[in-house]
Amino acid sequence: MLASYGVFFLTVRREEAWLEATFGAEYAAYKARTPRFLPRFSLWRDEAELSVRPSFFLTTIRDGLVFLLAIPLFEAIDLAQAEGWLKVFARLV
Repeated sequence: MLASYGVFFLTVRREEAWLEATFGAEYAAYKARTPRFLPRFSLWRDEAELSVRPSFFLTTIRDGLVFLLAIPLFEAIDLAQAEGWLKVFARLV
């Protein structure tokens, strides 16, 4: 856990440096009003109207659906292991 936090912290620092160099004052203002790690729900602001580009929306949906393909894949692996068609190499218990 501590190692993960260390890697995450170093990655965030490097990304923040790049974003600040690339976007300057606009990123500095964003960084000042946005929590770094954990969300602060008291800062939530809703918009009266939301504009969505259909091509971006469909791309996001398509990208997310890839994860749903994991369900039948893992079910097939489970079935193959239960039937003895696929050898079990490790068990997580």
